Amino acid sequence: MYKLITILVAAIRIFLFLKTVFFGRSKAVKLAASDFRKQIDYLAWLILLAIGCGIVYSVREYRQYLRGRKSNRRDRTGWLGMKDSNWRMSVSKPAKGNGAHSIVEEYVSRCAV
Repeated sequence: MYKLITILVAAIRIFLFLKTVFFGRSKAVKLAASDFRKQIDYLAWLILLAIGCGIVYSVREYRQYLRGRKSNRRDRTGWLGMKDSNWRMSVSKPAKGNGAHSIVEEYVSRCAV
């Protein structure tokens, strides 16, 4: 199939070359062809401009999306804030033991009475 397409493309090019060599073009056809080429060039530039605008818009939207994601990111310090399971407790209860823990327990028990 590819060989057939290749042969057809080569034959079309040879046919067009022979046609221009032996039959030539009139000035009106040359002028029309050059005007057509200009319009095709304008169309190609317009399409490239539209693609460029689309890329700029996409990059801008993606940057705003990334900026929004950063602000909603979880705090990495481990502080859960209101989501903490002990947020209703007035004072945390330390583990029993000697030293500072026993002093805190004593202070809490005095304040509760």
